[in-house]
Amino acid sequence: MFGFVHPWTAEKEQKTILQSDAWGYHMLARNMLEHQSFKIRMEGVPNSIRTPLYPMFIAGVYTVFGYKPWIVLALQIVLDTLACLLLFLALFRLFDYRVALTASFFYAIDPLLIVYSSSTLLTDTSFLVLVVIAFYWFSLAYGAESGRKRGLHYGLSGLFLGLATLCRPVSQFLPVVFVIFFFIYYRKRVKEAFRYSAVFVVVFALTLLPWLIRNNKTFGRFALSAASYQNMLVGYVAPMEMIKRKKSFVTVKAALIAEAEEHMITDGREPDKMDDFERGHYYRELAFRYIKSNPLLFGKTYAYGIFYLFANLNTKVISEKLEIPMHEANLKGTHNFIDLVKNYLKKKGAAGLLMAAIIVPIFLITYLGAVWGFFVSWKKYDTYIIVLCVVIIGYFVGLTGVKGLARFKMPAIPFYLAFTGIGLTHLLFKLFPGKGHKKVPGTFLQGK
Repeated sequence: MFGFVHPWTAEKEQKTILQSDAWGYHMLARNMLEHQSFKIRMEGVPNSIRTPLYPMFIAGVYTVFGYKPWIVLALQIVLDTLACLLLFLALFRLFDYRVALTASFFYAIDPLLIVYSSSTLLTDTSFLVLVVIAFYWFSLAYGAESGRKRGLHYGLSGLFLGLATLCRPVSQFLPVVFVIFFFIYYRKRVKEAFRYSAVFVVVFALTLLPWLIRNNKTFGRFALSAASYQNMLVGYVAPMEMIKRKKSFVTVKAALIAEAEEHMITDGREPDKMDDFERGHYYRELAFRYIKSNPLLFGKTYAYGIFYLFANLNTKVISEKLEIPMHEANLKGTHNFIDLVKNYLKKKGAAGLLMAAIIVPIFLITYLGAVWGFFVSWKKYDTYIIVLCVVIIGYFVGLTGVKGLARFKMPAIPFYLAFTGIGLTHLLFKLFPGKGHKKVPGTFLQGK
């Protein structure tokens, strides 16, 4: 993808790379270097939507190589390749060689990961890489023979999960999942459960602390980001209102924000003089009001969003990066599957169908393998790890699924690919009994 996009040319940089949110990250990095300021526009207020790690990464690249976004993309490819290797090593320890090899193979050819690592200046790849690194250290801790090593590795897992959260705040509640895991898994060794939970949580919290202090000092809020407030209104309510109002996402989003601003004015506030945390309070209140008024439609929209999250082929982003003319299909504007397919065929044309012919078989094999792997995994592997992977998938999909954007499933990919590896190796064993699954001694649950 990197070679097809040609992001190193000035024309491609402006037309395909530095667009929308990518331009904002680019400007944050520039202003960090030139003005030591975390602002997108120097005349604006300090940014409270973005978290610092990804702009810092870009700024670090710019310090060494100059303002060249394409080098950031090249490094993202390297980091994503590293994540693929670390995923293999983690699954090799927790499951076995064939599961790890199959899962990492599908990670390497996943169209979504290829597109976002090689052609988008967004947080998705960096966040995913940090999550995989955290999982890798967790796998080391889980199989460690000594308590000291387990504590060290759990601490490093917490550190990288904290760094991932400074990249995208969506993972900020994930330590709760790990603490519950520790108390269930080490329930017969309560002191160890407390020790590992404390190490994990303290390291995670200390990683976030400087940014929390910054936001408290700047905005009076001990919080990571104001993005979640607006996301509730725009991400959760807008898809529901698209169905009711039968209008585009852009139109509905503008109307909802305008309605929230009317409430601000009614309360005697001036929206233009309020920071994002202050405006976010009104966004959140309005979002809750809409959800409470029609919970059934919200539930239906939520379920459909999760379906669309996995069914979304991401052809719009691919066509934009390759500069292939293609109409945008308003797939989230309907709850009718037949209408969805008809709309796709009508809007996407020959280029969209060709992309679908490449992407759909990969997705089908991945998903069907994962479903089969889920059912056969319980008798073959450690139940605690299986449950943990399922909960992590549910966490990432549940928090972002209603939006239906393909890139929001990226953090869940390594974990459902573990089930893909299990399912496909199990089928291989059934088809070719002499070539199938075998445990690898000394790599599974060491020190348990």
